[in-house]
Amino acid sequence: MEKKREIGIAIISLGVLALILLLILVFSILVSLILDSMRDTYMIGTYFVYVILGLSIGLSTGFGYVISKRLFDALFKE
Repeated sequence: MEKKREIGIAIISLGVLALILLLILVFSILVSLILDSMRDTYMIGTYFVYVILGLSIGLSTGFGYVISKRLFDALFKE
């Protein structure tokens, strides 16, 4: 029973990660469109893309660690 619970938590964490990354994607597209309409903010747009990319990589790494830890704990637990 404990294995199923841990695997379920890992799957839910994966779903939450996908939802968060989707929201970040939508937010970055909206801000990118707003910055493109201004045309004078090329450097701000470039920095914004780097910040969003770093945020996405950091969240993916953190959630990936949690998900893999839970899965390995559940699969190799006796």
